[in-house]
Amino acid sequence: MRIIGIAAYVSFAFFLQSVAFAGETGVQQLVKRCEAASKARGSSPALCSCTLGRMQEYGFTDSEIVNFSRRDFKPKDLHETERHMDYSIKIRLIAGQCG
Repeated sequence: MRIIGIAAYVSFAFFLQSVAFAGETGVQQLVKRCEAASKARGSSPALCSCTLGRMQEYGFTDSEIVNFSRRDFKPKDLHETERHMDYSIKIRLIAGQCG
């Protein structure tokens, strides 16, 4: 069970960090790419939408999820730095909850 959670996290985090999208479909495209990667790796695609739902429950907006997921994201101020650090911690914790 723990291995599945770790695999789901790695799959989701890899695709969240490796792609960046702008506009209103950014989160949807992140989830679609994550689901495609999950299928290719043999893990459950449902983990991607579970992770997104949990991040939204934690209070992250869709634009924050898209921005913070970009590999080249650079915080502009202290508040954004704190939110990004909080996001980074929570995305790792979610792997065990969704798996």
